[in-house]
Amino acid sequence: MTNPLPSSIRFLYFVLLWCVFSFKVFLGGVGEAGLRADDLLLAIAFAIFVYRGDIARVPRSAAFRAYIAFILVSGISAVWNGLSGRVGLVYSTLFVVRLVEYMTFYYLGYVLLENGVRVWRGLKAYFYVVWGVVLLQMFHILPSASSFGGSRASGNTNGPYELAAVAGFFFCYFGFRERKKLYAAGSFGLLILTASRITFAGTIIAFLKGYFSRTRSKIKAVSVVVLAVLLIWAGARWMPTADEDDAPSNSIGSRLVKSASLMSVDYVSLFASIPTYRTSAEYISGMFEDSGSRAVEVEADKSGMLRVFRWASLVKSTAGHADSMLIGLGPSFGSAAVDGYFVRVFAETGLLGVATFLLFLWTMVRRGNDETGAFSEFIIILIVTGCFIDIFASYKTMLLLWLWNGMNEYEWGQREKCA
Repeated sequence: MTNPLPSSIRFLYFVLLWCVFSFKVFLGGVGEAGLRADDLLLAIAFAIFVYRGDIARVPRSAAFRAYIAFILVSGISAVWNGLSGRVGLVYSTLFVVRLVEYMTFYYLGYVLLENGVRVWRGLKAYFYVVWGVVLLQMFHILPSASSFGGSRASGNTNGPYELAAVAGFFFCYFGFRERKKLYAAGSFGLLILTASRITFAGTIIAFLKGYFSRTRSKIKAVSVVVLAVLLIWAGARWMPTADEDDAPSNSIGSRLVKSASLMSVDYVSLFASIPTYRTSAEYISGMFEDSGSRAVEVEADKSGMLRVFRWASLVKSTAGHADSMLIGLGPSFGSAAVDGYFVRVFAETGLLGVATFLLFLWTMVRRGNDETGAFSEFIIILIVTGCFIDIFASYKTMLLLWLWNGMNEYEWGQREKCA
């Protein structure tokens, strides 16, 4: 007969399950700085870790230490730019607090696995549940938190791009760690229903990279390339879009063709005409709101041009001053949606922030401590996605990333003891 889990561990597991399975429940506040039920639960979980001594006891991964450096740069930027009037000091600081909150899941992963909690079993149950929620949303039985409604799968996440990252997580777990092809196919199907082109591309890249690093058979390698081509074709043909359901002209393939129109834009002249902004309020009332109408005026893909205008404005505004080049214009300057996390990092935390964040990514890929390589493939998907989506500011994504990293660190320590 196994010993019952301590009450503190049972509560920590409840916190994790709540954060994984629940929709966002806002208790007050504004936008990304709004207080959620998850925030209160994670604050209690952090207090438990402090009381138990886990904060000092649990070994920190290389990625954990690198991310702490990124948080420090973000904090300095928030204070400096908050006092300078570029961003709201309290609002900007809350963005940094959110980064700290994400890392609570690292301790949850380590401590729960250490105490014998079957975390992966709970995550597998989430896979079934999210599929059920998506199907119910597609038939308009359940509401969706996404602005796309039922035309693109979102499940219990904030939108299709966040669910796409969750699908990428399951694809890497089932496909590379567990080697369960049927479940991996189900994860890929979930990704297709989100219609997230960039995460789809990242998953194909991770799939090819992961497979070629694991096989020496030329016949298998050729068959995998053929399979990848078929997957790309299937995604281009059947992925739904946000415009009209089942409309061939709005398929992923059509949208990719539209992206080619971005090659004909005179970016030099466009960049020269873009205004700069001193404060976040000026940027949001200026380029952030005007980018939509400006994108329509250019004969190119609207989604791409929307990003071009915003990115150019943010990069130009950041590069205009020595201090902002070094530490950025402050977290929250570009609003909650920059639609490109690497541009966001530069605009908010400058070159120091970019350097520390890249160090974090490098340690995640190189030292993920997952002997199957599945964790590294997941990071590759996120890196590709981050080029066009603020995926590293996505709650469910960061939950799964840090949870997995914490579990990896525990398993690595166990292997070291057995060696």
